Order: sequence, then C-alpha cells, then structure tokens
Amino acid sequence: MSDQEEYWNEHGNTWVVWQERLDRQIAPHGQLALDALAVKPDEAILDVGCGCGDTLLALAERVGVGGRVVGLDVSAPMLERARERVANAGADQVTIQQGDAAKASLTAESFDALFSRFGVMFFEEPIEAFSNFHRALRPGGRMAFVCWRGPQDNPWITVPMAAVAPLLEFPPPPPPGSPGMLALADEERLRGILAEAGFTEIKLQPEDIAMAPGGGTLDGAVEVFMEVGPVASVLRNSGADDATRQRVEDAVRQAFAAEGGDEQLELGSGCWLVTARRA
Repeated sequence: MSDQEEYWNEHGNTWVVWQERLDRQIAPHGQLALDALAVKPDEAILDVGCGCGDTLLALAERVGVGGRVVGLDVSAPMLERARERVANAGADQVTIQQGDAAKASLTAESFDALFSRFGVMFFEEPIEAFSNFHRALRPGGRMAFVCWRGPQDNPWITVPMAAVAPLLEFPPPPPPGSPGMLALADEERLRGILAEAGFTEIKLQPEDIAMAPGGGTLDGAVEVFMEVGPVASVLRNSGADDATRQRVEDAVRQAFAAEGGDEQLELGSGCWLVTARRA
C-alpha cells in the first residue's frame, strides 16, 4: 500500500464526519469543472477522487438514467459513505471502484469524459496515472478538473498556518511536486505531466474564489480546521497535548475572526481550472 493509500484509509473517517461542511466549502470550485466539462445526457463519465460522493450525484443527474458514472478513489471509509449516498439517491447509473488511479483497471476507450474535484494531486506517479486516464477516454474524449495553486494564492491555508506558527514546530516542507494538496500547483510541471500522458488542447485557467471555510461560520471553520487540513496535520504529527491544542484552537479562532463575521466567514482561494482532450 502506498503512503497516500495508507493516509486516506487511516484518516478518511474524519472526512466522512465533516463531509457536509467540506462539500459546501469546495462546491464552487467543483462547479467550475462541471460547467467546463459540459456533460451531456447518456455520456459515460469517470470521477477521479470521488470521495464521499457529492460529485458522483451531480454527474449522475447530468448524464441521466441512460448514462454511466464511475467513481474512483483509494479511501474505503469515504467510498462507504459515497455508496450510501448513491443508494439513497437511487442513482443506479453510478458504480464505485476502490483503487490507485495509476493502476486502476479501466477499460480502454470507455469514457466520454473525466472529471475531478481536487482528486488528482495525490498520485505517486502522476504521469502513469494520467496516461491511464488517457487510455480510458475515447478518441476526442475530454477532461476537466480543479487543483490547488500555490499557498501564496490560498489565504485559507496561510492565514491559519501563520496563526499557529509560533505554537507548533513545523516539519520541513516536502520536495516540490510530492504527492499532496499542492502537488500540481506549478503550471509548467502540470502542463508537462498532461502533455507527456498524451493529452492535447491543454488549458490552465487560474480561478480565484471566495471560499467559506468549514461551511462559512466561525465556529464551523474552527471545528473543521482543527480536524482536517494543514493545521490538523501538524497537530496530529506533533503529538500535541491538550493545552497546546487549546492554544492552537484559540489562535485559529482569532485569525479567522479577523477575516470576517461569525456567520459569513470567507477567505480567498486559488485553483487551476484544467481542461484537455484525448486526440
């Protein structure tokens, strides 16, 4: 099992717990990719990194009962939640597959399009993964996804991290391009990966969106960021005691409070909207 598979299976339950708030947090970003993909009725769509199933349901609605949506993810806890949501919605056109995207068994030329909402940054071998997707698309098939740009474009990352920096010992940053949230932030590297995987008509459009962290309230943001994301990761890996956790929570709350009101908290976020085709 790769490090990413181990991480998402060990910590996926946390994402399940906070699923509704996290979905609200990144829904506007996913909508950009949905609009760019322009899904048609009866199409076959691959959703990479489908997580707890929010985007599976959105895609199922667009392809209709005559279409097909396949969700792919490594996290068993998140996929369990996705299966539950799909069953409750009666979305029989959706199937779910657990596995590493780079090695997943995907029938050649079986999809009209590929979609992902922040699910493509975690590959150990990104060229291998995107080559696998390229083979799975039919000739002329299209791809649309969103991935994060750098920290300088994402105050939702830097604001809480700066607030807790005096309280925690940060690990050294991973090498550029390492699997993780910001792995595809570099425009030149991302273009090169997609081109080497065989894609054409590659377009990267920077998008800046006012994001509602934790669903948009101060309490919600603090609760979620103490359990999910970069601050939570540093806390978890440092083995912080209760007193340190409380100081960190107070610092995060103060930093978020300075950014907006209790009920309408927003922070800037920057992503790439990426589109490409198989020739």
